[in-house]
Amino acid sequence: MLAKASPRISIARIFEPRRVAVFGASDDRGKWGGRIMHYLALHGFEGEIVPLNPRRDMVQGRRCYARIADAPPIDVAVIAVPAAVVPQIVRECAAAGVGCCVIITAGFAEAGAEGVAAQEEVARISAETGMRLVGPNCLGLINLRNGMALTSARVLDVEKIIPGHIGLLSQSGALMLSVYNRAHDRGIGFSQLVSVGNQADLDICDFFEHMIDDPATTVICLHIEGLRDGPRLLGLLRRAREAQKPVIVLKTGRSAQGEAAARSHTASLAGAYPVFAAACRSISSLRRPAPNRSRRCCAASSSASTRDRSLPPRLA
Repeated sequence: MLAKASPRISIARIFEPRRVAVFGASDDRGKWGGRIMHYLALHGFEGEIVPLNPRRDMVQGRRCYARIADAPPIDVAVIAVPAAVVPQIVRECAAAGVGCCVIITAGFAEAGAEGVAAQEEVARISAETGMRLVGPNCLGLINLRNGMALTSARVLDVEKIIPGHIGLLSQSGALMLSVYNRAHDRGIGFSQLVSVGNQADLDICDFFEHMIDDPATTVICLHIEGLRDGPRLLGLLRRAREAQKPVIVLKTGRSAQGEAAARSHTASLAGAYPVFAAACRSISSLRRPAPNRSRRCCAASSSASTRDRSLPPRLA
């Protein structure tokens, strides 16, 4: 197994970057890079926004750089460009000292042998250099406390986002955004949201651990298709219980058909659902069967935990 270099940046710092770079930046909000730039400005991101596009000098009123090597030091770079050029961009980011790359682009391990090889290449770069990766094949991450909206999703095209105390981690970007959108329409706020995608480096347990330690997050919601490390998840669930933070889990990929869908969606191995359910029962937990009910459970748990932090957390 390849030895990993020390991480360049903590997950807490990924959520609180001083400077964010956007590859494929554009004035056109119809393009992914254009929307990401727009949402960062619209929602008052507190750090510096650095556009990257070799064909432009200015983007949305900001100086645009042709290469990451020409830009000032970057904490987090968001990559939403064709899959064929992603490994080269990741190499350039690593050489430039970037702390973390958020790879929205799809077409990696979920898409066949060539995609598997490309994902292994970016994972190797991460391991060798300590540059963290979110994704690939994800819909980004959002910190509602500082306006860092690293996603191209149109659900962010609202006048004001609602900060709250619910953290949401999902292996499905579409499900994350659906839950967020429905919650927003009902005035329910979140602290942080993450779509982990294929988890070439950082995985759902890494972000779960961060949210347990995050004082602004009092309720944690997880959508799990498959796990790398089941014992680690159970240990974190126990830690969340000790921290008096309710946890709600939506587990998909229960049937053979669901497991196949999970594998094609984010290259996840769903595992046997009865084993997962038994592990949950071992810590007196429940599973939540539907996203709509999970959203309502999030809201109820957030309200309850705000009133009485002594309530035991539940896995639903």
